[in-house]
Amino acid sequence: SSLLFAACVSLPVVLGGLAYWGKLCHENVTTGAGVRRAYSFLSKPKIIGLGQAVVAAATYIGGRRAAHDVAVYLVSWHLVQTLLEVLKGLFWRLRPTACMQEELEKVHRFISDLSAIVKLDTQANLSFPSGDAAGGAIFATTAALASPASVPLVAMAAILCALGRVYFHCHHMVDVVVGQVIGVVVTLLVSRCVDASWIHVSLAQAFLVLMWPLIQKVKPKDAAKMTLSPEGLKINDGKGT
Repeated sequence: SSLLFAACVSLPVVLGGLAYWGKLCHENVTTGAGVRRAYSFLSKPKIIGLGQAVVAAATYIGGRRAAHDVAVYLVSWHLVQTLLEVLKGLFWRLRPTACMQEELEKVHRFISDLSAIVKLDTQANLSFPSGDAAGGAIFATTAALASPASVPLVAMAAILCALGRVYFHCHHMVDVVVGQVIGVVVTLLVSRCVDASWIHVSLAQAFLVLMWPLIQKVKPKDAAKMTLSPEGLKINDGKGT
């Protein structure tokens, strides 16, 4: 059943995702737009619905073991994203594209969408820790626990994920390192302390949804030296300067 799940669900999803991502990157290189469409498409309701669909598919095709592995990943991902959102608000650290804007404008990257996205006012101060690096670590840890033989491959994938966030000037190195450490630790705790199932996924999703509005209040949106205007980095000290 695990082999059937891998052949009918995991492999098509991975190949389809890679093909779509490649298409978006190609559009970005040729037209200057593409990748940001994926970010705008993946709204919170769609992410939650996708998680439920994957658990259902894993249960139906792959059996209890596959459903458990998927549940470990999804529970860990939602808990980590909740924690990281709190930390991002507390540290409110500027991304490289904001605090080193002049220097990095001279360093060309072919996929310009990624840098453009993190320059947005809503994204510029969310550098620490890295949620994408944490997500890569969660995936790698879950896969390694499910199939120890996959450790070299998934470890390389997690490392490339972290380096990619630094390469495209979305995060500082410490951001991705801390994000990945948190991802690994939380996934190990979930795997060892909880017999993860669909109900745990639903609870983790509900927890994230309920906490999200409260977490946003932690973010000091009007803090001094922490905003990015269309003209560049703008100091806001509460006095209109």
